[in-house]
Amino acid sequence: MEAWPLLGESPNAGTVARTVDSSLDRIEARVSDTRLLEHGLLLVNGLPCEFRATYGGGAACGIRYRAFYLTPSLQPHVPVHAPLLIEWVDRETYLVLAAARWHVWNPANTTYAARPIDDASAAARRAERWEPWPHTVGQSRFIPKIDFPPEGKHTLDLRRYPAQAR
Repeated sequence: MEAWPLLGESPNAGTVARTVDSSLDRIEARVSDTRLLEHGLLLVNGLPCEFRATYGGGAACGIRYRAFYLTPSLQPHVPVHAPLLIEWVDRETYLVLAAARWHVWNPANTTYAARPIDDASAAARRAERWEPWPHTVGQSRFIPKIDFPPEGKHTLDLRRYPAQAR
């Protein structure tokens, strides 16, 4: 996962201050076997993702969302999208086959005493952000049609769409 903060300038006591809005985040979803996309699709907060083939096989898509509310922020009108509800849906029946929620921070909201000591501890912290979500498995989904903009055809930008119930 990588952050893509927004930058802006605002007047501040006769000078100009550069503001960084770190409340927006982007994650990438990847499938190693593109045949999976023939039978299923990925929904994030109820909206479908558009995958594209990647070099060396597989496919990927980006998901841009508001992780938390920050004051001041450069886009105060955009609601918080986290935790993200990620569902894998069967293309024939539109039933949810698997679901999980991705949290910006661990779901227990506990603080860490120090930085991760190595790659393994950092990976363990990232794994804590995933929460299995069996509550929607087996439910039927309506798949809305999204007209992705040409500059971001393979990135689901949740800022462009009304907030969905999670």
